[in-house]
Amino acid sequence: MLTVAASASAQVLGTYRWQTQPSCNVITVAVTQVDGTYRLEGTDDQCGANSAAGAIGVALPNPNGTIGFGLSIVGSPGGSPVAIEATIALATLNGTWRDSAGGSGNFVFTPGTGSAGPARLTIAPGVQFRVENLTSGLAVGIPPTVLTNWSTTPTYNDGGGVYDPATGAYTVPAAGLYHIAVTARWTTFPSSTGQPVDRRGSWPHTGPEGHHL
Repeated sequence: MLTVAASASAQVLGTYRWQTQPSCNVITVAVTQVDGTYRLEGTDDQCGANSAAGAIGVALPNPNGTIGFGLSIVGSPGGSPVAIEATIALATLNGTWRDSAGGSGNFVFTPGTGSAGPARLTIAPGVQFRVENLTSGLAVGIPPTVLTNWSTTPTYNDGGGVYDPATGAYTVPAAGLYHIAVTARWTTFPSSTGQPVDRRGSWPHTGPEGHHL
């Protein structure tokens, strides 16, 4: 059990586990008391993924008798960072959490196996990646032509994903629900006039659509 007491030297109190519900992520940290605060070192299991994420932070007593947490977690692979702030009650070790990606929920003391749920987001919702393709002299037919002349430098890549300019493939940094939008502009030459006609199209055609990746 965590206790609030001053100490002149570091004292290992044990290893503790909390689940950031409603997500399935379980954070396991070794708690070391250093004077009037607690050092937290451990991992986020990323819902049982092949690799865990490193977690490090500090816990400290609040004036109202609760314990506040500040945790930094670096996702693996990809290195997507997320900061978690949590508050727990000493009597139950349960509380609430909020993170830098916009998530929040119950911070549940979990000595055993955690409960099922979606993975916690590691990036805040919003536009994370954009790239252009500049192609000329392209004959479009059946089967569809695959565009490969993608820009080697994305307009921006703030999400921490991996972009391959050779193929135009973008690997998202974390599982989740993504909205993908494509805008295309092209010029056609009708055989009857030989004059170029400027056209513009987009996909999806009807409002936002979510795509699970």
